[in-house]
Amino acid sequence: MSEPTFASQEDAIRYYRTLALEYKRKFSDVQQELEEFQEGSRDLETELEAQLSQAEAKNKELTSTNNQLKAECERLQAKLNQCQNECSNLREEVQELQLVKEDLQQYVRKLEQKNDDFERATRASLMSLEDFETRLNQAIERNAFLENELDEKENMAILIQRLKDEARDLKQELCVNETLRSSDLPQTPPKTPESVKESNKFFNENGTLNRMRLSSKNGTNFMSNASSIVPHSALNILGDLLKKVGVLESKLQSCRESIKDSSENTGEKRVSITLTSSRVRHVNGSPVPTSLKDFIPLTA
Repeated sequence: MSEPTFASQEDAIRYYRTLALEYKRKFSDVQQELEEFQEGSRDLETELEAQLSQAEAKNKELTSTNNQLKAECERLQAKLNQCQNECSNLREEVQELQLVKEDLQQYVRKLEQKNDDFERATRASLMSLEDFETRLNQAIERNAFLENELDEKENMAILIQRLKDEARDLKQELCVNETLRSSDLPQTPPKTPESVKESNKFFNENGTLNRMRLSSKNGTNFMSNASSIVPHSALNILGDLLKKVGVLESKLQSCRESIKDSSENTGEKRVSITLTSSRVRHVNGSPVPTSLKDFIPLTA
């Protein structure tokens, strides 16, 4: 900036005086602004110091909180690691339990199959036992029938023996009558033999041989009316009885053979019957015999 030129010294003085006043005014303004700035700076410094104190206190608090949070984080991290380890262990246990579950399912399936097989075997055993009981009942019935036939045979044997004695007595009486008739002696009605009376008594007691009793009575009446005629009815009865005895003996022999065969067949199943005897007791309410001799008295 170039120095101004003045026409006179007074102009220069006025100019510089005006310039000095202006600079003074500016200085005053600047000084006032400086004071205001200093005062504002002091206020700002005070405020900043207060804010700094608050910030430091807050920083300390936040640092303490941070430390607590770090400790909490470390604790949670340790707990997380522990939970992860527990989760890993639980996963392993779950895998092991799944394997055990699969094994148990296979075992259950095998048990179900075995149970089905056992039920089928049980049903088959029960069916075989029912068949055995049926055959056993049939054998018992045959045994009772045979016992009745044996009793009848014994009665027939006694009757045959008495008829034989009666026939022998009748033959002797016939010979005596023929001798008396040949000698032209007066005929006297013969008395009834004691054997005929016993035979009639036997027939009356049994009550089952009506034909024999009728024939014997006819023979006795024939002997009392015409002692010279041979009692053919008694001989016919004797022949019929002998035929019946032969038929009964053949039936008895065949029944003995069938009982022997059935006893041999049931002897093979005796072990299975013993194993399932408890189940049969539950079904029938009575124990199962271990031998046919408990039901059938074998006769010789």
